[in-house]
Amino acid sequence: MGSDIMDKCIGSVYLEDGNFKKIDLFKEAALSDVCAVYEVIRVVDGIPLFLGDHLKRFENSALISNVKLWLSSEEIEKYLYELISKNSLKSGNVKLVFNFIVVDGKFTPKNYMFFVIPHLYPSESDYINGVETIVYHGERKNPNAKVQDLGFRQEVEIEIKKAKAFEAILIDRRGFITEGSKSNIFMVKGDRVITAPLDAVLPGTTRSNIMQICRDCKIIVSEEEVHENYIEDLDGLFICGTSPKVLPISKIDSFLFSSATNELIIKIMKCYDNNVRSYLEKS
Repeated sequence: MGSDIMDKCIGSVYLEDGNFKKIDLFKEAALSDVCAVYEVIRVVDGIPLFLGDHLKRFENSALISNVKLWLSSEEIEKYLYELISKNSLKSGNVKLVFNFIVVDGKFTPKNYMFFVIPHLYPSESDYINGVETIVYHGERKNPNAKVQDLGFRQEVEIEIKKAKAFEAILIDRRGFITEGSKSNIFMVKGDRVITAPLDAVLPGTTRSNIMQICRDCKIIVSEEEVHENYIEDLDGLFICGTSPKVLPISKIDSFLFSSATNELIIKIMKCYDNNVRSYLEKS
């Protein structure tokens, strides 16, 4: 997850339906406002990070949305590496989008587009001190699928900018914490790490990585509903995603947290960074 919904194309070329084109031909309007299943992948040292996990989620998003990607995982990987090479991309984010239109009442393939997008990675200071967030009462229409919902994201972004915050924590209609507008959320209470149940959130690749880190390190981790009334009782929180990695939260509205100095959060941050290094070394 990251500032990935804004469909700006950077670099020198993008891919559309198997053809590489100069970015001056790219038009945001070419992206479907009917149904667009997408995935955002972070590139580090020219390598798409945790690619296998992303491709599995991509297929899952399509399945949940009752559509089918018409390229195989092998074809997607081939085109992705070509895009990275043609743009000489060492570090950044790449967005993969399959667009659909409705024909005779059914979703029908329109086009697919792979392109490099602007990214906003946290600063070193953000990791050391934590970031400020706000609460936003709202939920995505289909939380398990990575599907474009421009109206919702734009509404949330307006509130984030107004508050000069880094992220918004979404609260569902029943008052429970679900996820960030562009990230997953983990909470710490004592020696326990808690996150919202999977059926209420996007199954983030970083989220699943962190769940495994906790299990490997014998850290108690559970999926539970946490009501917004209990926010002030938490010992710390962090967001995670493609762009932020593992990022401590220092503030939610008026509530302050020492998340950046919480031992469990520091341990998870270090373990995640080690996983990234290990993946890159093996790729």
